[in-house]
Amino acid sequence: MNSENFIQHTLQEFQSYSATDKIKFIKVFSELLNFQELKAAQNVLSNRKKKLKKLGTKGLTPSVPIKLSVFSLDIEKISVKYESFLVAASVSVVDEKLNEIYSSIIFHNPDDVIRTYPCITGFNKYSFIRGKEIQLVRELLAIFDNNYVIGFALDDDLKSLGINNSKFTKLDLKNFFRKTSKINPNHTEAIGLRHLVYHFYGQDIQSGVHSPFLDAKYLMKLYNDQYLIYKNSGILPNFEEIERLPALDYQKRMEEYHKNKKIKQIVHKLGRLSM
Repeated sequence: MNSENFIQHTLQEFQSYSATDKIKFIKVFSELLNFQELKAAQNVLSNRKKKLKKLGTKGLTPSVPIKLSVFSLDIEKISVKYESFLVAASVSVVDEKLNEIYSSIIFHNPDDVIRTYPCITGFNKYSFIRGKEIQLVRELLAIFDNNYVIGFALDDDLKSLGINNSKFTKLDLKNFFRKTSKINPNHTEAIGLRHLVYHFYGQDIQSGVHSPFLDAKYLMKLYNDQYLIYKNSGILPNFEEIERLPALDYQKRMEEYHKNKKIKQIVHKLGRLSM
């Protein structure tokens, strides 16, 4: 293979890489360069940055087409003293191949926690002591930059993380999966993620404690299996046939949660007495 064919082949392969993989490739490739070659490469990158800055938004479309990465995001939230809205307690990020590429519990001081909604999140106020600082989580989520991020009520999730100025393209599936409102037939209402997953995949993923990974995984599946069909065909699917599952009895679930908690405490005390 001559050098011209090799370059063309490499470019075609490079287009299929995710943004993260491209950075890894550049890091590995830079290790192969000597000082003079590295200096020349820096000049090339510097000129490219100047060109993009001069082009502005047009510079986001390079001469060689690139494949943007798509991520799905799900957050479980809690109430704290210092915010009037729910804040992030745990986070999960899934890629297009349904792999969880990032997950974390977020640090919160137990004294600041008001409600953890344990029958939904599975947390108590001490669950976050070993969590990551939210600023670190925001920095790690820089992988979103210049890519696509899918969510359900995505703005609320981003707000809970303190991410206000996004550098990525947002796609909120809550705005896509809608049906006629029973209260007002002239309006539509969002179909909840729980109902969508049960309709398309036969799984009730939110009947117990919520898993941010499962929610993010099925968000990506809905994007791949449903949204992309609409995007490619231009024909809006009919979601009127999607039935809602019976509402969950959260009062009953809370009673069961506290009952199980008391049982565990009794067993723990008996265990200590027997020692």
